[in-house]
Amino acid sequence: MSEAIKNFQKAVKLTDEDAPDLPGYLNNLGTGLSDRYARNGELNDLSEAIKNYQKAVKLTDEDAPDLPMYLNNLGSGLRDRYARNGELNDLSEAIKNFQKGAKRGLEVALEKGLGTARNWLRWAFDRKEWQEVIDAYQYAYQAGTQLVQTQLTREHQTAFLKESQGLAAHAAYAFAKTNQLEEAIVTLERGLAQLLSEALARDRADLEQLKTRGYSDLTDRYQQAVNDWHLGQTAPPEKVRTLLQAARRALDETIAAIRQVEGYGEFLAAPEFVDIVAAAKGANLVYLAVTEAGGLALILFENKEIQKVWLPELTQAMLEQTLNRLEPPYHGYLRRYHDWRTHPKEGDYTQKWHDSLDKTTNLLWENVMAPLFKALPKSATITLIPVGLLGLLPLHAAWRKEGDVKRYALDDLTIGYAPNARTLKAARQKAEQVIPNQLLAIEEPKPVKANDLPSTSYEIAMVISAFKSLQKGGDYEVLKNQSATHQAVSTALPHYNLLHFSCHGIANFNEPLKSALIMANDEPLTVENWQRDLHLKGIRLASLSACETGIPGTELPEEVVSLPTGLLEAGVAGVVASLWSVNDFSTALLMGKFYENLVEIWKTQGTQAAITPALIAAQRWLRDAHQSELLDWVNNQSGLDEERLRFVRFLLGDWDADKKPFNHAYHWAAFEAVGQ
Repeated sequence: MSEAIKNFQKAVKLTDEDAPDLPGYLNNLGTGLSDRYARNGELNDLSEAIKNYQKAVKLTDEDAPDLPMYLNNLGSGLRDRYARNGELNDLSEAIKNFQKGAKRGLEVALEKGLGTARNWLRWAFDRKEWQEVIDAYQYAYQAGTQLVQTQLTREHQTAFLKESQGLAAHAAYAFAKTNQLEEAIVTLERGLAQLLSEALARDRADLEQLKTRGYSDLTDRYQQAVNDWHLGQTAPPEKVRTLLQAARRALDETIAAIRQVEGYGEFLAAPEFVDIVAAAKGANLVYLAVTEAGGLALILFENKEIQKVWLPELTQAMLEQTLNRLEPPYHGYLRRYHDWRTHPKEGDYTQKWHDSLDKTTNLLWENVMAPLFKALPKSATITLIPVGLLGLLPLHAAWRKEGDVKRYALDDLTIGYAPNARTLKAARQKAEQVIPNQLLAIEEPKPVKANDLPSTSYEIAMVISAFKSLQKGGDYEVLKNQSATHQAVSTALPHYNLLHFSCHGIANFNEPLKSALIMANDEPLTVENWQRDLHLKGIRLASLSACETGIPGTELPEEVVSLPTGLLEAGVAGVVASLWSVNDFSTALLMGKFYENLVEIWKTQGTQAAITPALIAAQRWLRDAHQSELLDWVNNQSGLDEERLRFVRFLLGDWDADKKPFNHAYHWAAFEAVGQ
């Protein structure tokens, strides 16, 4: 490091004062000195770093794309010195430089402006300067939104969204601290599942569809404005600001023109509070966010009232410790799950995973659901919108002890999930438009490199029986074993509006676009397939009766990339999916009861009614059912006699009339209802 600094110093010394490269060399020298300070704590290194940053800023043109970065580095140096000596002048100068860097970034270098605003926000949050957090977030949000809007590919959009993870939660926390609750909710809503929301907004406003409707000029204008934006970023410094401003104007004008086309009114529009209120119809919305200082729940009631609930124990550190990701030697929730998945036949790993599930769901009650429960009406219906890594956890299965009995959150509340309010609103609109009269069932695609699923035939028989009860004369098709290929399923999907997958599934934590349902010949039907290839006219319900179908990716947790969100984007109103690898036998019983409940609800309330109550009731039933009750229920089901007898033999194999064989949360709590 010291040798590097010597070379930086020599580069500066050998460069003329008016040379265009000098500010960059000064910045590099400042960064080297700052890094050495971080290592050795020598205040002289930090002060010298600040002097070099100051000179780099002074020698840089106001319109230069590198200026926001230099201002950010200067602000960071002054921040570190303030932390060391407490000098108020360093504090105020650091804030000024961060603010100027964030502001100039909006005009000349969005990515660098976003980085500056992000650093400023986190520093202000550490100091509990809530208004300053809000101010920094305004710059970060503008820069991040423009960066995403000006990217034509999802890959490039994702790269910039990484820089924004966690910012909305911190800003919402600051808004709540200053009692600006509407702004807190809008901030969270705008920061969650942005790509999904954009896709849903463009569902009727796809750029390619504009061409077919005779608006190819608007498509061309939009793409030209985006191209001009990218060219402007590589222009000579003296031209950058003018070119970027012109491209931004052209982009804004084109978006405004597209919004004038019928059906395109919400094209790339940010949600307002009134839009979120519309999504709260029929269920109270509950946003859950986590920060280093603690968690926050924001409840939006149907009457538009908002209540904040502080969750002081729900810190980022607590959540990370609970999950522990997948890295050894840790033994958190995900690690125990991973160990069990890789050693499924070893009892010790199974017990440790079940114990971890119990411990985690108890912590969820103490740190999340207990404070929330006190703020909600008795027997409330809620839609949870968990922010970030909270989406990995079964919040509906949070429990506490009442005497000798566990009482779970779903015993007192009807709990559904959504990625954000916009998605829920779109799902409800879809549910009102679609009559589920055409069922496609996928039954154990084969061959696959996985265990057999012997209960799928009986499960599918129960699903078909329920469907026939709902829709007399309704059309249905079963793609079974070798016939359930990727091509066959993809071809069939557009012709049905009720889907049931009874198959294998797999989650990819790090690359969630590759999470998939496994079709015959081990062909994956991935999240990416649903998003990119399967834009369907409308599907009322997709039940993913398979392993890991609801697990979101951990790379961009606030984007909630998963199979359910992929299906919602493709045109599905409601999805039932799982948060872990599920048991074939108990899942078949759960699904049979779910459809039985759902048919009764839809017969009395209409098929636009939410799927959540049917799933919650089925989970309570499976958990509490004694062996004798299960046996009676199975014997009363129509379907394949041979398969029913196999279930009967299983239940009779270890007979105890009072036993509750599926009482543990592992058997019933994996599934959650997403959407309507």
